[in-house]
Amino acid sequence: MSTTLPLISAATAGVLILLQSILMLATGTKRVKHKQLLGDGGQEDLLRAVRRHGNLAENAAIFVISLALLEMIGTGAPIVAALAVVFVAARLSHALGLSFANTRNVWRVVGASLTALCGLAVGGLLLWRVCPFFAGV
Repeated sequence: MSTTLPLISAATAGVLILLQSILMLATGTKRVKHKQLLGDGGQEDLLRAVRRHGNLAENAAIFVISLALLEMIGTGAPIVAALAVVFVAARLSHALGLSFANTRNVWRVVGASLTALCGLAVGGLLLWRVCPFFAGV
């Protein structure tokens, strides 16, 4: 197994931290508008902003760390890049879906589904790649 610098993962982290910062600023703007420093105060638009920001935070960190590990143990760049692109697209779709008053929409479903599939793929690939090293243990 060869090792490599996780450059695709680093680029993915860069995109995701920019998105996280944008969502944080959007949430802050809503907090100022509603004079609500903590919680959502029953304001639906603030609740959606908090969930857009929080949901990305819940998913992005472990994905980027896992993707970097996958990249570092020598998984092919096309696979790593495809997973990164799909994950970023999924998170954008989910954030868009939570931007509408009716949160039961295709954007949110697609975003959540693809996020889960990317996590399953990265987790499965990590285990598949490292299990041979434990065969002799």
